[in-house]
Amino acid sequence: MTEHATRLGAELSAISSRKLGKGRYELEMSLRLPSGSSPQRLVAVLGRLPGVDVIASSDSN
Repeated sequence: MTEHATRLGAELSAISSRKLGKGRYELEMSLRLPSGSSPQRLVAVLGRLPGVDVIASSDSN
């Protein structure tokens, strides 16, 4: 996921993970996007990755 985010110009500022069960993990990332970037596009791209469910997203602006 981080590779896809950085390809879209995002800068990873924080990341944490926890195991939910066998083969299931929760990942929380804080990303900084360049000016003019679309947070919605990034969420859509990450949500299309196999095995990824975007549970929540927020814009701190």
